[in-house]
Amino acid sequence: MAFRRAFLSVVPYAVAWAFLLGGCASGQVINLQSTPSGAVVYLVAAGSPNKRVKIGPTPARYSAPDSDEPLTLVFEREGFLPKEVVVAAPYRGKANVSVQLNTFSRDWFREMLKTELASEVNFVMEEISTLPDTLASKNDLESERALTKANEKFGRFALFHSAAGTFYYSRKKYSKAKFHFLEVLRLTPEDVEARNMLKIMDRL
Repeated sequence: MAFRRAFLSVVPYAVAWAFLLGGCASGQVINLQSTPSGAVVYLVAAGSPNKRVKIGPTPARYSAPDSDEPLTLVFEREGFLPKEVVVAAPYRGKANVSVQLNTFSRDWFREMLKTELASEVNFVMEEISTLPDTLASKNDLESERALTKANEKFGRFALFHSAAGTFYYSRKKYSKAKFHFLEVLRLTPEDVEARNMLKIMDRL
């Protein structure tokens, strides 16, 4: 959750001004669209960024109350960067909010590492790097539990699978070691150490 909060805090937000079409009606119907469609839209509570109410997937309609306070909406779709939009008050008539969602890229992530996101990444790397010492002090049952828990948090990190593979190799559990080193190669195909460990185990 900390990563999620830091991640959203560095995502640029757009300000969408509501163009008044009805003029006299009380409240405001906001049409929500995204490219691509299917993004889930959340309403963020004023003054409480961690409290969100799900509106639904795009295209969607939201009936906003008559208010002088701006609305903060977040569009999220798996595989794309979240987009935060502020809709300005007053809410009367109708408004259309349409956003273009951008995909993740290595260049974007490198830029984000220049922000406070770097501290979150450092925290994750530190947790993974201490995993071998943690496992060394545990018996087989305890280590299995620790690795299962760690996999839930770090399963997308090649560094975790490298540590798990090395641990299983040291305990002579070669099938499990192979699984993790294959995961390393799936995530980072250029990893020479994982490839060498697989070759060693193939000769056993």
